Amino acid sequence: MPIKMNDVVIIGDDGKFTPEFNPGMLGDEYKDSKFFETTPDVSSLLKVAVDTKRAMGKKLEGHIAPLGENPTDEEKATHRKNLMSGLGTVVEKVEDYALAKPENWPEGVPYDGESSKHMSTYLLERGWPKEDVQGLVSVYNKMSLERYVAFKRAEQDTFDTEVKELKVDWKGSALIKKTRTAAKAMIQFGTDELIAAMKESGLVTTPDDFTKWQGLNISAAQIRVWNNIGEAMKSDAAITDEGLTKGDQKAEQKGKLSKIYDHETSKSMT
Repeated sequence: MPIKMNDVVIIGDDGKFTPEFNPGMLGDEYKDSKFFETTPDVSSLLKVAVDTKRAMGKKLEGHIAPLGENPTDEEKATHRKNLMSGLGTVVEKVEDYALAKPENWPEGVPYDGESSKHMSTYLLERGWPKEDVQGLVSVYNKMSLERYVAFKRAEQDTFDTEVKELKVDWKGSALIKKTRTAAKAMIQFGTDELIAAMKESGLVTTPDDFTKWQGLNISAAQIRVWNNIGEAMKSDAAITDEGLTKGDQKAEQKGKLSKIYDHETSKSMT
């Protein structure tokens, strides 16, 4: 049975498109189409339709439809999870990310595991896949290590510079005398824990070894201060509040400090 369009037979009894048919009959946008040059009959057209449908089906496999208008939080979470599932392994809990301190992490360098935990907890809520979270934490660990190394390098440079300046000011025997005075002053006022640490480090016997001071987190500037305190403690001169009040202290307000070194450890240092 022939098929007509606008009273024009476009498909004959044999199922083929007639010479009277042209693509322009479907609309101006189709008039230059070459499609029907390779699709001469209904049978060919049906095959193209079936193949196209099959191809579109494969293309849409796993397709995630966009969110509708005003989606709920649950719909957003599900949508995000579906999107992320195509990017990697979606996990159900933080432990599934398998985050841990790197095996090659330098000894003595603090590891910020808490930040990794907080970060991964947030990313879990956002549906981030395992591979991406592990990669992000790896980058964070690298940055943290680089910052720590840079900080320690700057700290060491500062300490070395201060010690160098101290040795210039305290030449010869003055170095051992003044560092010993600083140590004795610290012992006099220090806590039991500090005194024990000073003894254990060997600072009590070798106060001119600046690595011992550094090990106790005491800077060269602090050593200077403690030496000044120690020198004042050894002096019979009174420590006054001159400059802090309008008048000088009265004679009876002044005291002698020469016997202030009463700690046994201080007495043992010669």
